[in-house]
Amino acid sequence: MSKAMEDLWKQGVNEGIKQAIEQGVKEGLEQGIRIGEERVARRAALHLLLNKKHRYTIDEIAYISGLSVENVKKLKAENSLN
Repeated sequence: MSKAMEDLWKQGVNEGIKQAIEQGVKEGLEQGIRIGEERVARRAALHLLLNKKHRYTIDEIAYISGLSVENVKKLKAENSLN
């Protein structure tokens, strides 16, 4: 391979690596945000489940927290709440 071809190849490899890293960082940040949002929603739902002054229905908790009804039911079962 000529020097010019080798330089082009190296530039291509370096650009590919750079793009892969940027894409990975972007996807990692997006995933981190989703995980954080899910944790906040679960915490809010658990707080509502434990509220003694007002008994919220599963549907109300799902609506307020943004979790699905199934996830609220799972959360309730995990914490063995009546």
